[in-house]
Amino acid sequence: MLAGRYALAAAEVARLCELQLVVLGAGGPGSGPASVLQTGTVLPLRDAVLRAAAVDEVAASRVRLEEFVRALRPGWRLLAQSSLALPGGVRQLARDDVEWVAERSGPVVRLGRAAKASGA
Repeated sequence: MLAGRYALAAAEVARLCELQLVVLGAGGPGSGPASVLQTGTVLPLRDAVLRAAAVDEVAASRVRLEEFVRALRPGWRLLAQSSLALPGGVRQLARDDVEWVAERSGPVVRLGRAAKASGA
């Protein structure tokens, strides 16, 4: 999901990956093949459905950032501008004067085959 100024790069991001992109807010010529989602503060997405998200301070309130974290899969990344406070539920991986990158925290899920092999 791309929101705010990051949405302007949707067409370029779509060329680099084979994921379905969602642009939050107004779509435009730069949104390319992305789906455009118009919404209020609450994201109409299931929990843990997003693989990654990028948001700027214009598109993210504290509550909206928490919504991004809720919708993000554990272990996947959230990119935001450094002016935004790190929300709960994520672990910061990198930060500079412009942006930070965080990973969504979450339980480690063991697959049935791996659990049987380890005797768990």
